[in-house]
Amino acid sequence: DELPERPVPLGPLAQRDELIDLLLRQAHCYLSASVWDPGPMHPIEAAQCGLPVVYHLDGGGIVELAQRYGVGFRDDVKGALVEARDRYPLLRQEVLKSAPSGTEMCRKFEAALTQ
Repeated sequence: DELPERPVPLGPLAQRDELIDLLLRQAHCYLSASVWDPGPMHPIEAAQCGLPVVYHLDGGGIVELAQRYGVGFRDDVKGALVEARDRYPLLRQEVLKSAPSGTEMCRKFEAALTQ
C-alpha cells in the first residue's frame, strides 16, 4: 500500500465541473494545502463526494469544517496521508454521515439574504 510519489494534478480540467466530480468520486481522499482560506468551497465539494479531507492546520475555515472527517497537517503531509489511509473506514463513515448539504447551504444563504 505505497503512496504515489506525486499527486496527479488536475490541470485545465479544473474548469470542467462534471469532470472534477467524476475525478473526485474516483479518489479516496482530498488533499488541500490551502492556508488562511476563510470560506473555502473545495473541501465542501470533496466532502459532498464522500472524501475524507487532508488539510493544513493553518487552513482557515477548512479546519473547522474538516476536523470531524479529516486529518490535519502542518509540515508532514505524507504522515497525514498515511494516517488518513489507516483511519479511512472511520473517516469515510463520518464524512458520509456529516458532509454539508449543498441544498441546505443554499436554503440558509437565501434565508439570510431575504431577511
